[in-house]
Amino acid sequence: MLAALLCRERNCKITVVERSQEKISRLDTFAKEHDFTLCKDTVASDFDLALNCCDSHIAFSLCITKLRKGGRFIYFSGLEKNEEIETNLLNLIHYKELEIHGAYGPGRKHMEEAVSFCHRRQDNLEMLIEKCIGPEDVEGVLDHVLSGNGLKYIIDWSQKKIPGTAEPGAKKEAENNHRAAQKPVSLSPFLQDLTETIQPASTAVRDQAQKKVDLKTKPLGALGTIEKLAVQLAAIQHDLNPEINRKKMFVFAGDHGVVEEGVSAFPAKVTVQMVENFLAGGAAINAFCRQFAIELSVVDMGVNGDFDDHLMLIKKKIARGTDNFAVQPAMGNGRAIEAIESGAAVFLERNNPVPCDIVGMGEMGIGNTTSATAIISAVSGLSPARLTGRGTGVDNSGLERKIEVIEKSLTLHKPDPTDAIDLLAKIGGFELGGICGAVLAAASQQCCVVLDGVISTAAGLLAYLICPAIGDYLIAGHKSVEISQKTALEIMGLEPVIDLDMRLGEGTGAAITIDLVELSCRMMREMASFDDAGVSTAVTQ
Repeated sequence: MLAALLCRERNCKITVVERSQEKISRLDTFAKEHDFTLCKDTVASDFDLALNCCDSHIAFSLCITKLRKGGRFIYFSGLEKNEEIETNLLNLIHYKELEIHGAYGPGRKHMEEAVSFCHRRQDNLEMLIEKCIGPEDVEGVLDHVLSGNGLKYIIDWSQKKIPGTAEPGAKKEAENNHRAAQKPVSLSPFLQDLTETIQPASTAVRDQAQKKVDLKTKPLGALGTIEKLAVQLAAIQHDLNPEINRKKMFVFAGDHGVVEEGVSAFPAKVTVQMVENFLAGGAAINAFCRQFAIELSVVDMGVNGDFDDHLMLIKKKIARGTDNFAVQPAMGNGRAIEAIESGAAVFLERNNPVPCDIVGMGEMGIGNTTSATAIISAVSGLSPARLTGRGTGVDNSGLERKIEVIEKSLTLHKPDPTDAIDLLAKIGGFELGGICGAVLAAASQQCCVVLDGVISTAAGLLAYLICPAIGDYLIAGHKSVEISQKTALEIMGLEPVIDLDMRLGEGTGAAITIDLVELSCRMMREMASFDDAGVSTAVTQ
């Protein structure tokens, strides 16, 4: 309405198309007083100028169709993200030879002109104000604002100290007070019982296994990481002759609301498409699992789409994606706990009646490197600028935007770096919660867990915060190109098994490492000792 009033002041003939009938009714008198048409739709066309003042892609399309040839189109409101506009419509820009003008944020000169306009039109502007409120009332009116039915709310800061004017050290003190006031979120009875069953791997067996490896027909440490894996599996299985008879891979999938902030090089719909690709057997993880005879399951934790029943598919959808944690909590405490419980249930259900010996944790979710990096930054205390990588391959400006979004989100939510539930609820993802739960459940069943890249590692870190004893059961599958993974692994005391310059995810690095773990167990069982083979040991100098 402000734009209409300004155009009317310049003797333009105005038609305002408004989708809210409530607004139309309230502003009918105002429109008549200023001699412009206010309606929900119009059959008129061939307008000289169209201004798109809302985030609707439908309104954007309407503006293009209503303009005359050579008309001007101005849009200064960003469109709702992840919507599609038909190319046939966009071709009208070419056919009609339209002038397109975009505007983002006023400059000083524009503000001076705006203040002058508001001064001239004080009486008129009062008719467009819904209410004058204090800063403390903003949250209570957001639903009305977002409904599109409200007029303008004016926030009066005159009785409120302006942010950023605090005394030196006051901001840090406020953050510390905020964290001190936070109470750790309690685990549900199910998760509490689950974590209490997790016991550290046997140190006695580990020592015996190390001695057994040292006495095999080779120089000490000559098989490097293969030896370490063999000793770890012996300690996990409480057996000096560990075996891998059943191998499983879970790919947990979920969508992320933070994609709206432009943090990914791929649109959100790719999550649905990739899950369909998994179920069709055409993804990299399908080929890897077939190569290494690993049973593959895909878990829908929160994909924004529906799938037909499939033998490979496990349906545990919490919601159709998380909320955008740049502006609100990703999911809240209740759903965070539900996600972890669902992930634990996935493993426990699939681990009966025949238990598996090793399980890999893969994932799929456009935008999830943003969530994973935010979690690792919060836990480690390192800045997002030091930890943020390119994810699916964003360009330089995309990387800067991703860093900015993570910084903004951590400042907004101030998650407790020691509380996995709080972290997941505020900046996490449903698939991360699922992996976290599955890791806890696997450790409770004394099953070795192979993490994959940065997302899987961040989820493992959440499980580690809940129960540090799981560390004995964890293997870092591969070194990710994402730089934040190293920080998370260091916190858990893990080192990646392989480094193949990979950054795909899906569990691909974990699949390769599972095969190496199986090899290490075979070495442990079948490789002879010096005594068995009658081979002389090294001469002691």
